[in-house]
Amino acid sequence: MKKIILFTLFFFSVQSCFSQDFNAMIEKVADTIAKKIIATGKTKTAITDFINNDLTITQLGSFLSEEISSELANRTDNQKKFRVLERAKLDQIFKEKNLLKSVDGSSMAKELGKIAAADILIFATITDFEGYYRVVIKLLDTKEGDALSSFKVNFVKTPSLDNLNKQTIKGSNNSLNENKDTSKKQSDNSSEELGDICFSCKSFYEYNLSITIFKVRSDEVEKEINVNKNETTCAYELPVGVHKVELKWLFSGGNGKEVHKTEQKEIRVIKGKTETIEYYKGY
Repeated sequence: MKKIILFTLFFFSVQSCFSQDFNAMIEKVADTIAKKIIATGKTKTAITDFINNDLTITQLGSFLSEEISSELANRTDNQKKFRVLERAKLDQIFKEKNLLKSVDGSSMAKELGKIAAADILIFATITDFEGYYRVVIKLLDTKEGDALSSFKVNFVKTPSLDNLNKQTIKGSNNSLNENKDTSKKQSDNSSEELGDICFSCKSFYEYNLSITIFKVRSDEVEKEINVNKNETTCAYELPVGVHKVELKWLFSGGNGKEVHKTEQKEIRVIKGKTETIEYYKGY
């Protein structure tokens, strides 16, 4: 009898610790997202179900999205600076407007931008590693579909979370794959392998960085992004391979910005990976 009591106390102690750790992680993630939203100056935010790398939406993806959404919406200080669209209302908007939910976060963001439903879409992907789930969270601009910011967080793979991840939401896999196929048909090269690259601008002075990324083995521009001083900005879904990049350091002077220096570099994009390259300007 004594052993049973001790085991029961141990079990509930472990469950309590997990609950505290998980809640603390959700609060930390919500804090990070809130700061990034406020930094953009935008006020309308939507958050969609998180998507697994195999293109399914599981109960885990829905659960994490709901937990973070609730934490964001329930904070009084956040409500004064931005509002979070209820997830049920977001689903209703997609149905009523015949918008497509897609594995391509950029496309989904621009769909919302067409009807001015939100300024920012919080979109995330879940990767199942041994012992933990890696969640990459992106804040996407609904006008251009570009990433305003992104970050990564790891959740310990507990039995409870693992069980949620085994439960696929009915119809999600077929729906997402159909949308992926549609996106591929619209693409110039449906078999293209893609990866992500993030750029960090480090400087003690008032420098910002403008980056032009060229297509693989070409002088044609693939994408252009701006990186603010001491911040990180990402370019998503770039074709795999070596890209030329042109760096323009912009100095913020009294009469506005002027190009201080231009540099040529090369970057390598690896399939399915997100890497961060740090550039530093010390003078």
